[in-house]
Amino acid sequence: MPCEEGEKNVTRSACPPPPFDPELEAALAELGLVAVSVEYRLAPEHPHPAQIEDCYAGLTWTAEHAGELGIDPGRIIVAGVSAGGGLAAAMALLARDRGGPALAGQMLLCPMLDDRNDTPSAHQMAGRGVWDRTANETAWNAVLGEARGGPEVSCYAARGTVRGSSVPRRSHPPRHLSARLGSPHRRR
Repeated sequence: MPCEEGEKNVTRSACPPPPFDPELEAALAELGLVAVSVEYRLAPEHPHPAQIEDCYAGLTWTAEHAGELGIDPGRIIVAGVSAGGGLAAAMALLARDRGGPALAGQMLLCPMLDDRNDTPSAHQMAGRGVWDRTANETAWNAVLGEARGGPEVSCYAARGTVRGSSVPRRSHPPRHLSARLGSPHRRR
């Protein structure tokens, strides 16, 4: 269940509805998978928690309608790229904390997980490429406003801020995490 790519939180551009692209559509068909894409409210007009609540509503709707969608409810995963990866991670936390749909996994691709924007890779990418440290900061400011980087940021907004959780790791669904070398979202 992919959330839309993160830059859309700021630029307000819209992704076309499924089919996403021919390669993805072919892969989904070949593997017998169903993809559900959630349209969510955008920042800065709608700051956190609007985006995650919209995505979580899409997740619960999907789980409740799994049968009519041809989805095995025991095989639902969440996936996303950039801010969508952060939203997918947050959906997994919300599902765990709210007793929501059991997830089979997470696929987080270049996820925006840490609003502090102070990782070594964020500094390495300052002024480089399309999505650099400044763009990253702009996006986090749009979603979190003045709270960005502070101690009051919810773990559902910035998954990277979760430290020393008392919830056992086994209660998290398995995850695949991938970040490009040229990404300010890497931890190193």
